[in-house]
Amino acid sequence: LAKILGATVEQITEIAVSMGLPEKPEVPSRMLERGYVGLIRRNWHLLPYDQLLELLEMTPDRLNVMLREEDFLWIKLGRRKPACPPLRYEPPDAMAQNRAAEIRRLVEDEFGKSLSSESEPRFDFVRQLSEPLPEEDLETPTEKTDSFKRIVYSYVAVYGDPLMRPELDPYPDGLLQRLASVGVNGVWLHAVLRDLAPGGETFPEFGEGCETRLANLRELVKRAAGYGIRVYL
Repeated sequence: LAKILGATVEQITEIAVSMGLPEKPEVPSRMLERGYVGLIRRNWHLLPYDQLLELLEMTPDRLNVMLREEDFLWIKLGRRKPACPPLRYEPPDAMAQNRAAEIRRLVEDEFGKSLSSESEPRFDFVRQLSEPLPEEDLETPTEKTDSFKRIVYSYVAVYGDPLMRPELDPYPDGLLQRLASVGVNGVWLHAVLRDLAPGGETFPEFGEGCETRLANLRELVKRAAGYGIRVYL
C-alpha cells in the first residue's frame, strides 16, 4: 500500500492505527491467490487501472482474461472501468484526523479486543477441508440404488485455470473424501471449451495448452472415481 500511494510504511501504519486497526495485521500469503476478486471489487471505483494492476501484482493480459472469463466479473462490475485519478498519500488534516477518530470508536465498539486476540488464519478452512479424515470420523452413506445425481461445487475452488495449474486443485482428496461420506456422487468444474480442444486451421488461437489441461482433467477424474464421484464440466 505504501508503495502504491507514494508513502512510507510508517505513514500508512500511523493512519491504520488511528482508525483502530492492528499495527501489524496478519495478511496471509494466499491473499492474492484466493482473495483477488474481493480486492478488485473493493478497489474498482477507487484506483485507476495502473494502480489496480500494481495492487494485484498482475499483468494487463492476466487481468483482462480474469475479467472476461472468471466469475462474470466484467458484467458484475458494470461493464466499464470508472476514470479514477491516481490515489496519493497526503498527511491527514484536522478533518481527516477527526474522521479517523470516529472510525476508531466504531471499531472499538463493534469489535472490542477481538481484533488483537489470536484468531484462525484467513483461508485456513482450505487446509482443514483438504486434510484426509481419520477412518473413525467417516460417515458411511446408505447404499443408493437409484440414479439420482447429487452434484455440488467445490468449497475451496478459486476462479482461474486449475486444469493448467494443478496447484489450485479445486478437489483435494480430503474434500472428495468428505463429500463421498455424505452421499455426494458428482462434482462440477468450470472449463472453457476452446481451452480444451485445438481449433484447427479455422481457429488456430484455440487450444493452447490443451494437452496439459486434458491430462490434469484425466487425473482429477481418476482421483474422484476412487471415491465414487463423477466430474462434470
